[in-house]
Order: sequence, then structure tokens, then C-alpha cells
Amino acid sequence: MSEILIPSLSLSGLGAFFSIILILANRFLKVEEDERIKIIENILPGANCGACGYPGCSSYAEAIVKGAPTNLCAPGGEEVSKAISEILGRKQEVSEKKVCVLLCQGGKGVAIDKYEYKGIRDCRVAALLQGGPKLCSFGCIGLGTCEDVCPFNAIKIGDNGLPVIDEEKCTGCGICVRNCPRNVLKLINRNQKIYLACNSHDSGKEVREYCKKGCFTCKICINPKIVPEGKIVMKDNLPEIEVDEIEDYNEIRIVLEKCPAKCYVERE
Repeated sequence: MSEILIPSLSLSGLGAFFSIILILANRFLKVEEDERIKIIENILPGANCGACGYPGCSSYAEAIVKGAPTNLCAPGGEEVSKAISEILGRKQEVSEKKVCVLLCQGGKGVAIDKYEYKGIRDCRVAALLQGGPKLCSFGCIGLGTCEDVCPFNAIKIGDNGLPVIDEEKCTGCGICVRNCPRNVLKLINRNQKIYLACNSHDSGKEVREYCKKGCFTCKICINPKIVPEGKIVMKDNLPEIEVDEIEDYNEIRIVLEKCPAKCYVERE
């Protein structure tokens, strides 16, 4: 009996000893959390979307207290940044509001498919199979991964098989952009009224073979007789708009009617 009792008492003693050690460690080694972290976390929208570059709102709140910018929360926007800045006694940091746009118009009946896809409805998975079902290796696959990952329900797949973005719900968080395997989703400043809805860097001849609304580098939009020089430039087989101010978009609006493939889109 004593042979069983002694080991039991020894284990009990060790348990009590380590319990005391843990209690003392908790009392003397405990790190007090800055109360401002909880206050800021409660001001943040709680989306935990990661658009700020941190794992969640709690991590971002802690980073802000340690000196991170207050304007990285896309869902919270300017109001949240202002509230946090006032609490910390900082000057408010202002950033351009963003919105997501689709750089593709190659939906059903517009872009040619190279095969019929019947696998998992995930663009990232489909892209692994011969680069996806579309002949255009730059176009939207259209299986709705962006719709699935959007935490704000701002994206729906339309009847033409392409994402439709609700700008009122879009916060510019960029989660859909990061999850798109084709890079056809892009964040632009909300004051940008016109953009090129094509993502193909193929030659004009190749684009004509697989898409009715793809840019085939006709270069009409960079002709100084049409658009003031330098407002739109050609880079890697695609025109790139080089204007920032709202007034400047009036100078390039003519491309909406001059582009033969109707690649340019004007946001309402």
C-alpha cells in the first residue's frame, strides 16, 4: 500500500509546486495590455477581412497603437480613421477611396472557350487545368471565386458569366483581387471614371481570334489627333490611362466611342 501511496503523494506535490509557479509567473510576469487596443478594436468594423495587411481587427488595433497608419481599414474608411486618430491624438491620415473593377468583357458569346469545364466551381482550381477553359489566357474564368471570398456581398456572377460589382457595397478591401488567378480584378480610385476593361497582353491578331471585345492594339486611343498626347500610353500591348483628375477624363472620353472593340468602360 505504501508503495502506491508514496508515488501518488509525490505527483500531488509536484502538481501543487508547479501550480504555485504558474500563479507566481502570472502575477509577476504578466504583461499589461494597452487599454487603447481594445478601444480601437471596438471602433474597427470587425470584418477581419485582412485588407489592412494584418490577420484581423485585433492585430491591426495593436499595430496602430504601436505606430501603424490609421487609414488601412478599407471597410471603415475615413470615418474610422478619423475616430482612431482623435483617440491617439494623431493627425488624420487620408487615403484615396478605392473600388474594384473588372478588366474583362469576355463573357458568354463574346469570348471563345477551348473546352467545357465541369470540375470544382473555383477559378483557382480551373486555372490549373490547361490554364482554364477560355482560349484567352488573360480573361475572367467566371466561376465565382471572387463572389465567394467577398466579405461584403458586393460581387455576383451575372447571366453572361462575369462578375458584377456593386460599387455601393464594395469597400475596396482587395480580397477578391488577391484571390483572382487571372488578375482581372483591379482596385482603382473612385474618382477614376473611365478604365480599360481588357487584360490581354497578346498580339492584336491573337485577341481577334478569341474575343469580340478584347483590345487588339489598334492604337486609336493613343493617337494625339484623338486624345491629347500622354493621356493614354501603350504598355505591353495594352493602353494605360495616365490621368488622375476628374477634369482630365473629359479629355479622353472620346475613346468610349472611338474604340472599335468598345474596350473602354465609363463608370456611372
